[in-house]
Amino acid sequence: MNKKVLMLCILDTILIVLITLLIILNNTILNKKYVISVMNKSECYVTVYNDIKKDINSYIMSSGLTSNVIDNMFTVKDIENNINNYINSIYNNTFFTTNSDEVKNKLILSIENYLKNNSLKIDNTVEKEELIRGILNIYDNETQFYMLLNNFKNTFNYIRKITIIVLSISILLLIICLVLTKPIKNNLLSSIIMSSGLILLFIKCNIYDKINYKDIKIISESFSRVVNNMLVSISNLFIIAAITLVISSIIILFIEIKRSSRNGRN
Repeated sequence: MNKKVLMLCILDTILIVLITLLIILNNTILNKKYVISVMNKSECYVTVYNDIKKDINSYIMSSGLTSNVIDNMFTVKDIENNINNYINSIYNNTFFTTNSDEVKNKLILSIENYLKNNSLKIDNTVEKEELIRGILNIYDNETQFYMLLNNFKNTFNYIRKITIIVLSISILLLIICLVLTKPIKNNLLSSIIMSSGLILLFIKCNIYDKINYKDIKIISESFSRVVNNMLVSISNLFIIAAITLVISSIIILFIEIKRSSRNGRN
């Protein structure tokens, strides 16, 4: 094998690895449906709902009210819609709309009904407004980490576009390099694909697995669980991609051997 063919084979291998990584990235973190599915799997909405109710219950105890005040204030579906609005605004690059006004109206009505049904009264309007504001702040703060992501939506969409461009260029370069290398004619295709699969396994075992993602704590428990599940899922995709490439290379190797033996007999 001359130096030119060797360099082209190395470039082919690198491009296959790069394309595989970009495809994984584009179908996971950069894919809205994937992110929402992981959030559902992680029970993110339920966790946020329970955290909000727990924090609000602790807050309103000091006011003399009971947890009954927030029974009809919001549901898990409200939390889901609110968080999904954040996610949609990021991936669709649209304006974010929150349901906090709806929650506020429910809260005011709930407090008024509770005071009336229990023959209680809060004479100080400022005190009542502070109570409502405090509860709404808890509601908003528990989903604030998604709002933080929303602040980077322009950068995020820029990354998505760059990823598509780099992926397209990489595929084009790979096609050109394969034409120049003539791997099928030179029985090199199996080696190129096998090398790509082994490099992916190396990245998975010696770099990716060094990240102690199971102990990652980011902002809140619910968000940490989502990130952890994403990393586990991506790790599994690394293995699937690597095994697919290795198996493909073995199949191609058998074909190359069979073709070589047939040409030898001729």
